[in-house]
Amino acid sequence: MRKIQIMTDSASDISAADEKQHNIAVIPFPVTLGGKSYTSRVDFDNEGFYALLAEHDDVPTTSQVTPFQFVDIYLQQARAGVTDLILVLINSKGSSTYDNSVQAIRLFHEDYPEYPDFRVHSFDGMGYNACYGAPVVEAAKMLEAGAGV
Repeated sequence: MRKIQIMTDSASDISAADEKQHNIAVIPFPVTLGGKSYTSRVDFDNEGFYALLAEHDDVPTTSQVTPFQFVDIYLQQARAGVTDLILVLINSKGSSTYDNSVQAIRLFHEDYPEYPDFRVHSFDGMGYNACYGAPVVEAAKMLEAGAGV
């Protein structure tokens, strides 16, 4: 039997409640604001981010998730018994995160041939924040209702 995991990044702005209730894995982004580095969903939640924005005049910057970080994520998921990882990631026009996820699929299978049945289905969210976060929650609900990949 296939084990499916849905995953997105923290820019999707899904709530912590939806993350927990629907078993959605969220990849945190590193954020720099006011000369200080933070990790989203670790150092602040969605509301905390907006509070930080109000405290600073500069524009926050983020870093993309690297291919090597994705390989680590894939390995963690494969070791947990996941057979199909569905990724929905931030707009590829504004971040290299999606492209890095695709590149990492090949790297993962080269480095870990012992997981030949592990499949990654990576999707460009083609948007920012809830524009792609809401469909992630809906996909998780579909999975709960018995839908497959």
